[in-house]
Amino acid sequence: MRSPAWTTPRACVRVLIADHNDVVRLGLRTLLERESDITVVAEAGDGTELIARLLRRPPDVVVLDAELPGLDTREIPSQIVEAAGVVVVSAADDRAAIARAVGAGALSYLVHGQFDLGELAGIVRLAAAGQPYLTPSASAAVVEYFRRDAGLAPYGGLTAREREVMDLVAQGLSNQDVADRLAVSIKTVKNHLHRVFRQLKVTDRRSASDVWRRQPVTFSPATDAGTCGGASR
Repeated sequence: MRSPAWTTPRACVRVLIADHNDVVRLGLRTLLERESDITVVAEAGDGTELIARLLRRPPDVVVLDAELPGLDTREIPSQIVEAAGVVVVSAADDRAAIARAVGAGALSYLVHGQFDLGELAGIVRLAAAGQPYLTPSASAAVVEYFRRDAGLAPYGGLTAREREVMDLVAQGLSNQDVADRLAVSIKTVKNHLHRVFRQLKVTDRRSASDVWRRQPVTFSPATDAGTCGGASR
């Protein structure tokens, strides 16, 4: 990918890496610190540690594992997105999760297999500059999310709660699981699904989920580097 001419790297981009896997964190640190303008100032292995490190020394960018224990990236705490640009990295191509993470404030969402590790430094620079970067399936998820809200998709007449219920059903959650997640009764969930089925012109959960999953900006990361001092570990 080409680097956009308008992207000017900061003198030094401070990064916090949050991933439950020690080996992955080491690999990301090694990769990013090859760049003269990027320094890894902290690491975290779970959500609690992430918040503590963030408060102790706020970074410019958080590189965040989508499966980080103790943190639901679909509902990223405001104290994280207000303190730093968030780059979520995920092994799963879950459109509902992607749309919710971006809606919660993530600037970038990267699905493994859809970007090269060599691009990561440029993506981090974009995040530090407040610019988004989405891999292809993430772009599609976000576009579709806004099409839904604009009523441009076949199910545009559904309410936000009905779409939320269907997002969870499409992820494989039972009616009881959905009710527990949304803090509503199972009868309420069934009523929502009844209307969703009519809108999608299906008669069961499996068919509805199949239709839902088929529903249908990307910037090139900068590669130019500045310089910065040594990392604080």
